[in-house]
Amino acid sequence: MSSPANHQPGEAIEHMSTDTTWPARLSRPAAIECAGAGLALVLAWMTGAPLITAALAFYVGLAVTLATIDLRHLRIPNSLVLPAYPIVGGLLLLASWNRGPTMDWSSAGRATLCALALLAFFFVLAVTTRSMGGGDVKLAGVLGAYLGWFGWKTLTAGTLCGFLIAALHGAALVMTRRATLTSALPFGPAMLAGGLAAMLLTARA
Repeated sequence: MSSPANHQPGEAIEHMSTDTTWPARLSRPAAIECAGAGLALVLAWMTGAPLITAALAFYVGLAVTLATIDLRHLRIPNSLVLPAYPIVGGLLLLASWNRGPTMDWSSAGRATLCALALLAFFFVLAVTTRSMGGGDVKLAGVLGAYLGWFGWKTLTAGTLCGFLIAALHGAALVMTRRATLTSALPFGPAMLAGGLAAMLLTARA
């Protein structure tokens, strides 16, 4: 499947406006965000770090917004993903403080390393395979910070889950003839969904 980079902006937007395979809009974003807030509370309870709730609530809000835009227009805007870096950094730093009587520098440091590692990995993929856009690369840094805060195992699981979700979705579309092997499909929603799944599955592991 091709990257949005292989299509003209107008072509990508027109393609998505007539695509019925993904919802053209999330009809009940408030309900989705409420469900996400519930998941954030569950994760906070599972990790024993209540301040992670704020970071995860931000993740859910950002994920709903970015997924909606990516599904509609095959793009992840810099105006949303770049400001998320300092916000996520600050929220995860507070969450690290909440893990005990002193700062849990291991969680904060690991989140930073994982953000850089996933950013570099996606950059290499984008350059060598042209299978994703620049927005996906920038989003990878934010996603890596979240996954890394929970642990290296969560980073691995979240990355693999994202690719698995994207592959299954793409395969289903091709098999039902709703897309071809060269169709441009959004990857951001799969990344975000895979990351959330990994955080839920490994928070207590």
